[in-house]
Order: sequence, then C-alpha cells, then structure tokens
Amino acid sequence: MLKLLKPGDTFSVLNLLFGFISMIFVLYGDFKLAAVFVLLSALSDGVDGLVARKFGNGKLGENLDSLADFSSFSISPSLLAMSIYQSIILIPLILLYISCSALRLSSFYMFKRKKIFVGMPAPAAGITITISAVTFHHLYLIAFLLLLLSALMVSNIHYPKPDKFISVCASLLILFYIACGPLPCGYLSFISAYILFAACLIYVAFGALYARYIG
Repeated sequence: MLKLLKPGDTFSVLNLLFGFISMIFVLYGDFKLAAVFVLLSALSDGVDGLVARKFGNGKLGENLDSLADFSSFSISPSLLAMSIYQSIILIPLILLYISCSALRLSSFYMFKRKKIFVGMPAPAAGITITISAVTFHHLYLIAFLLLLLSALMVSNIHYPKPDKFISVCASLLILFYIACGPLPCGYLSFISAYILFAACLIYVAFGALYARYIG
C-alpha cells in the first residue's frame, strides 16, 4: 500500500490529519484553533493539487483526496458548528450538510471537468461554515449557510477551479487569518476573519460568473 503513495498523496494525508486535529480541539473547547486546522487542511488540499499536477496522480489519489476532504470540510466544520451553538435546530441541517457533502465527494470524479467544478466544492463550503461559526455566533446565519451550501454542493452550478489568481488570493487570506490569531490585539484577528468570510461569500455568489466569463 505504501508503494502506491505518490508525492501529492502525502498532502492528502496531512489534510486528513489536520481535520482530525481540528476535531480534537473542538472536543477541548478551543474553537479558534479548531478553525485554524480546518484552514491548514485547505492549504494542504491546495498543495496536493499542485504537486499532483506536476508529478502525476497515483492510484490512491482520487479516493484518498475525497476521504480527506470529507473529514476536514464536512465532519470537522459540522462538529465545530454544533459544539459552538448546541442547538437542536441545527441537527437536521448538519445531517443534510454532511449528506450532501458525502454525495458530492463520492460522485466528484463522475462529473469531473478540466476547468470547472460542477457544484460548489466541499473545501469552499467547509471554510465558509468554519469561519462564520467562530466569528459571528449567529444561529440563524449558520442555519441559513448550512442549507444554502448543502444545495449548492449538489447543484449543477459551475464554479471555477483555483487558477493562479484564486489560489494566491485564497492562500494569502488564510495565512493572514492564521497569523493574526495569536496576536494580543484582537482587532487584527477580527478584521482577518471578516475579510476571509467576505471572500467566501464572493466565491459563493460570483464564482459561477467567474467560471463562465473569466475562467
């Protein structure tokens, strides 16, 4: 089995492990660190794609990547949101979100396209849920996002695959958020969270237009 691993697969394993570490911090009640590890999973997922394109995909690549994404961008954000709000209202919505993300990830390669995603990618949905949960503490906002993102993940709407511009912008925003977390001044941390959440909403709202006219 180890011989089947390719360089890109190691970053898929990191993605999976970061997702599990995020769950551990949720159980310990450190929600900000839990969010940081979801974002580290997103960075690992991005590097995985870059390395795979350069060195080629292994036989484990597709299955391992989907398994890692399900852990990091479905289960981890769901556990985080439920632990923060602890509301029975969220239970059916979280079950819907997990189900839709599982459907999306398991069928991803059946709808694979060269330049676009069919339906919203699970990492984008997971980051949006994570940032909104730890930043705004608004039950009805997270409930609405769970419903909306669940529908978008299994929709026929096209979203752009990360080109150089999207990849650089997303990575910088994630690193800015992570870097601002430990600072004693909470103002920068607050600003970085708002900027990252705004970027997620822009992708949700205008990703389809970008895929159609620019991507």
